Amino acid sequence: MSTALTDHLFSFSDPIGADYSGEWATPRRFMVTILDPTGADVEQGRTTVFVQGGIRNAAGDALSADNQTSVLFGDFGYLTEPRVERLTVVMAENKTVYTDGDTVVLHLDMATRYSTLGEAAPTSGDKAFVDHLFGFSDVLGADYSGAWHDGESAACDEGGATTLHPCFVILLLDARTGAAASGRTIAAPSVHMRSGSGKSARLVERLGGNFGWRRAPQLVSLVAADADNSAFGVSEGDTLTISFDLPTDTGVDPPQPWGSGVGVGATAGDKVRVRFRVRVSVRP
Repeated sequence: MSTALTDHLFSFSDPIGADYSGEWATPRRFMVTILDPTGADVEQGRTTVFVQGGIRNAAGDALSADNQTSVLFGDFGYLTEPRVERLTVVMAENKTVYTDGDTVVLHLDMATRYSTLGEAAPTSGDKAFVDHLFGFSDVLGADYSGAWHDGESAACDEGGATTLHPCFVILLLDARTGAAASGRTIAAPSVHMRSGSGKSARLVERLGGNFGWRRAPQLVSLVAADADNSAFGVSEGDTLTISFDLPTDTGVDPPQPWGSGVGVGATAGDKVRVRFRVRVSVRP
């Protein structure tokens, strides 16, 4: 990772720190990681990102996304415990009762030590493993197993959302005695499930997609996140994630220059080419 590409592609209305790096985490999601927060003056609802680097669709044959803007939302760390935000049973269409082979997906509002191996914890296991982590107000079934999955994986997406932190997927091995019901069943961590740093963080990623339109990528969001919740405010390791609604020509590997179909250059860079658009405000 390096920061040259960050300033070539984007500028910010406020300083985000003395040093940082940036890279395409996926073809539609660019992540800026704060390395030195000195001088940062970032505020949710105020700080804005500007697209300036000629970013186009993945094929490189559409108009650029230049001059689009998005205002920062998200957080740089809240000192709360993880909680289950979404509990979804995934089963075949037109079925009214879940059965063996169906899955139950739990989306949490933050990464945990269990999902990030902060304590070298196992990432999957049998019914005892699931029951150690989570409790349910109704019986799920006679037997099941569970595992943490990448938040942008198909397994999490099938549960109704993708996130920047892992979801937990339960595979129903024996659905007999299962009594979970929509609108009634409640799930919650059954252990003191701390975040990666032992504090907290919350981030939800918006969904997007490309249905074949040859149009400019649309800037979706600018999101702040403190993955390990190590401190309030901007600190080392915090990230700013800039998301588009479809893969971009510089996010794919190799990058695709306009109309050529042949990529050159890197998808990450250092701070040399960084340019800030700083808004100065005077406070009493």
